[in-house]
Amino acid sequence: MSSVFAPFTVEELPTLILGLGTIDSRLRTDNGFGLTFFLTRILWHFFGVYNACTAPSGHPIRKEAWFGVVSMALHLHWFAKWIRKYLLGKPKKDQ
Repeated sequence: MSSVFAPFTVEELPTLILGLGTIDSRLRTDNGFGLTFFLTRILWHFFGVYNACTAPSGHPIRKEAWFGVVSMALHLHWFAKWIRKYLLGKPKKDQ
């Protein structure tokens, strides 16, 4: 099971960048976070999920593809919020 998730550990790079910026404000880089989030949690994740969904029938990764699709939706939601706040400069709506 861990061999399925191991390639996706690269997706934690934005978390590291965000954490470093929280520890030391001089290391904060909103654009760096956004870029690494896009490259890892959107592009890398998309290709991983695509490969899982198109794996041959009976391949063990096909059983886990649903998790990739659900987490991709969450990543897209988070990225859309980041875009609204940091690229478009729009305040978030209270619901």
